[in-house]
Amino acid sequence: MSPFQYAIDKYALRRVLILDWDVHHGNGTQEIFWEDNRVLYMSIHRHDDGMFYPMGEPKDYVDVGEGKGRGYSVNIPWNATKIGDDAYRAAFAKIVMPIAYEFAPELVLISSGFDAAAGDPLGECYVTADTYALMTYHLMSLAGGRLITVLEGGYNLDSIAECASAVCETMVEGSLRKSYKSGSDGTPHKKRLQSKVWDSLRGTAAAHEPHWRCLQGFQIELDGMPGFARVFNFSR
Repeated sequence: MSPFQYAIDKYALRRVLILDWDVHHGNGTQEIFWEDNRVLYMSIHRHDDGMFYPMGEPKDYVDVGEGKGRGYSVNIPWNATKIGDDAYRAAFAKIVMPIAYEFAPELVLISSGFDAAAGDPLGECYVTADTYALMTYHLMSLAGGRLITVLEGGYNLDSIAECASAVCETMVEGSLRKSYKSGSDGTPHKKRLQSKVWDSLRGTAAAHEPHWRCLQGFQIELDGMPGFARVFNFSR
């Protein structure tokens, strides 16, 4: 039995959010709750059009769960390398937190792998400690602050130490350092994202529009190039 399943059964929880930010999709966790509407499983991971481990698993944005669990598996798959802070912050702002607030969990669990962190040789992403702290801070606003984080993967000890420390500090202090609100070098985050990042966010929103009111008719304005804005409408 997974610790997540144990918590649900022991405390008779009806709504649990699992946020998985490990660079690899949590296929085992998703499989356990694939048909369970008590658990909202959300994963932000590298997908590479199905070629990033684990291959052959339902981890694209169209994979949303089955039966009672349909709409309760939310996958945000990256199909590019060098994904960084801006992509993760956009995913939280546009997908993760709107759905999470609508779901209104009684408990939040983080599958906290740090192999998407800057410096990790396997993940090849550039997420900083600042953004891990910020994501944690946002999740603390749910479930009356009932938040559990479980340390998972990572292949650079320095990155793991820095990012885990930022997460723990945020949980203990209940607030963000000023530096965590921008980049680690103190500069604001870029306003423009890779087109493939927007493609992933659009795809996830479109797949879950039938299941979550917060995504119905949802629009994102994208600065595709200086002086040019494109509007993507998620409504059908």
